[in-house]
Amino acid sequence: MSEPSRESRPIFVLGISQRSGTNFFSRLLLLHPHCARPPDPIREDFLLHHSGSLSSYATTMYGTWSRWGEDEGLVDTLCRHFGDALVKLLSPTGDGLRLVTKTPSVLNIEHFFRFFPRADLLILVRDGRSLVESKIRSFGGGYERVMRSWADGADGILRLRQEEGEGERRFRIVRYEDLWLDVEGELRAVMRFAGLDASLYDFDAARELPVRGSSTFGRDPGQRLNWEESPKTDEFRPLERWKDWSRARHRRFNWIAGRQMGELGYPDLQHRSDGSTAAALNHLLDSRCRAKRAIHQLTQRVKRLWRPPPGAVADRR
Repeated sequence: MSEPSRESRPIFVLGISQRSGTNFFSRLLLLHPHCARPPDPIREDFLLHHSGSLSSYATTMYGTWSRWGEDEGLVDTLCRHFGDALVKLLSPTGDGLRLVTKTPSVLNIEHFFRFFPRADLLILVRDGRSLVESKIRSFGGGYERVMRSWADGADGILRLRQEEGEGERRFRIVRYEDLWLDVEGELRAVMRFAGLDASLYDFDAARELPVRGSSTFGRDPGQRLNWEESPKTDEFRPLERWKDWSRARHRRFNWIAGRQMGELGYPDLQHRSDGSTAAALNHLLDSRCRAKRAIHQLTQRVKRLWRPPPGAVADRR
């Protein structure tokens, strides 16, 4: 199969987690006249997130066909065809339009180029402290779990960077903070990477892009998260979500995700967990977290074992 021209390659935006800014980033890209989103109602596709079963299917098929001498490269060939079919399904109609697809997850990122070798990959990261606070305000949940989720996503991105090399020839890591502080400069770099003509882009519109889906801005106290647009004002400060964190919360985050923050280029963290007392406390919290996770897994297993088979309730009637 021939390699598609750079002008027709799909552009994937994968965010380290929910609240990383994939909505903001994709809306910026879609201001380019050559970019288009998938057809309605798909807004977040999760193609890679759910690719595990397809990868297993391809491996199983190779195991079946290998008895006839099929080459192991067949697995990658099957996965590439699966990826091509998914891209075709989502691709916009119209000459010269490039698909921009987004997902706020990097699960299975290590398999991205197995499925989508002819795509441009943009990986969006965000300061873990801001992301964690934004996610808690938006969806609730526990700080411990969200901190670990961010760290796990960062580890996946860092492994890909190590495997592909520091040059990021096939992908580019974009920091939300760089987009926010210098939207034109960062977008020009992104467009050079993706082969988009920056002369056709409306940078004024990018600077004035309304706020949508903020965890706090444009919402009344107690109001649920919504996706209505609000004009951007100086009160919108997405880089300061964690400013009210306690010293203890900073120290816990640093213990869980400080290494990943440093490797992604974020500045020195506040209130580092130095000293034997702090380390002992964090080890104790780690043990408590593992115990809670084990209890939850056991509870779910018991529920599955005791769940009546389909039709059992109807039979009792």
